[in-house]
Amino acid sequence: MVVTFNPISLEITMTSIARDSYVPIACYAGKSSDKLGHAHVQGIQCTIDTIEDLLDIEIDYYFESNFAGVVSIVDALGGIIISNPYEFVGQNSSDQRGHYTVWVPAGENIPVNGEQALAFARERHLYASGDFQRQANQQQVITSILKRAMETRDLNKLLGVLDAAGDNIKTNISVDELIDLFNYVMEKTKRYYGSENIETMFKIVGSRVTGYNSSVWSEASQLALSIVRPYEGSIKDNREAINRNLNLNSEITADKYFYFDAANEFYAPTISNETYSEKIIQAETPQSYWCNKTGGSWDGYACACPVGDFVENKGCSEAVASDFYDADSCIGAGFIWNEKLENCVNICPDGYSSDGKYCKLIKNSADSYKDRESCTAVDYKWNEKNEECVEKCPDGTTSDIYGVCKANGASSYNDKDSCLANKFKWDETTAICVSSCPVGTVADSNGVCKKSESSTTYSLIIRYVKEDNSEAAPSY
Repeated sequence: MVVTFNPISLEITMTSIARDSYVPIACYAGKSSDKLGHAHVQGIQCTIDTIEDLLDIEIDYYFESNFAGVVSIVDALGGIIISNPYEFVGQNSSDQRGHYTVWVPAGENIPVNGEQALAFARERHLYASGDFQRQANQQQVITSILKRAMETRDLNKLLGVLDAAGDNIKTNISVDELIDLFNYVMEKTKRYYGSENIETMFKIVGSRVTGYNSSVWSEASQLALSIVRPYEGSIKDNREAINRNLNLNSEITADKYFYFDAANEFYAPTISNETYSEKIIQAETPQSYWCNKTGGSWDGYACACPVGDFVENKGCSEAVASDFYDADSCIGAGFIWNEKLENCVNICPDGYSSDGKYCKLIKNSADSYKDRESCTAVDYKWNEKNEECVEKCPDGTTSDIYGVCKANGASSYNDKDSCLANKFKWDETTAICVSSCPVGTVADSNGVCKKSESSTTYSLIIRYVKEDNSEAAPSY
């Protein structure tokens, strides 16, 4: 929030800027853009420099407070007054999230303590306009703190308020400067016709830099980051309002026509419009990110490359996928290797997804495939016995080259237990699993082939007959 104070007119402008505003960050290399809130990670000076560049203004002082600081200031002032349309239970000042223990009542001119004021300033989910209403609530809290501070008319008490906040606040405004400012305002009140209500002598005008929600693609985190793109028109209008307040000689840009009706309350015209007739920058996707990064032109649906082809998640490339015949050279050139078809492609075909290097099959659950062809096409197995698609062949079956689960043969079992469990026979004599017991053996009740007790020994007699038909001695 940029606060501008004119000590002559006692007019204050409060200009809120969404923390997710996507703007050039002053301390980044090349002033690359990022969320405004991320500038603070680099330090308060980076935030100041970034806002100075954005609004083309100079900032003299800063003041920042954590949650506990807000609570301490409000409580030290004896509470403040707010107007709240919705009753709700908000978060307390704890560093841990999820502590929804603070009740904030609804109504006009409601007195609240520090925890309630903080919860009111933080709430956004309750309102249709979300973060934008939160900005308005924060301005209301600051305005109420200012009015309450002026009501005290006691410099020592105000200094005590800052002492109560302690290390929870940081500012480059010296104590001497605060004392001078307070004394100056007190002198001004002597010429103010409403000196009994000096808190009303300030004219406070609230505004915000408007914009629209969008997203940018983060290659590092592989996520679309939510941002707010500020309208250039809103930045310009807020800059002019700030400069008008600081310079009484600024040109008046408001409409010259003026109409007053005593029966109706007068409302000053808004500083910034909600929307502006400007070209909307589409939310970024991996495709648009890489297209723009490599010199292409993204039309919202496809990338037009100046040369070569568009490579999924890599951008425009002068080479073509068909130039590469192995996975390493294909991936090295920024294309995608289709393992199943063993070819290099720009974009994975239907039914596949890309991990940036390989085409991976997009699989539904196995039971969603009801025929053999669709089941085996996505590398599942078809259980022939039950006519169902399965992730792997059940025990007792093995997949053939077509992905069909076939029952295992007896020879695939090398131990007695697995052989008998799959309803084959175990030949005790040879220690081999067989489909049926060999001649001369019979299966017992467990399926083990044992020698038959009723077996008979046969002798084979071979007679040789000479050429003259006379018999030779028999051979056994």
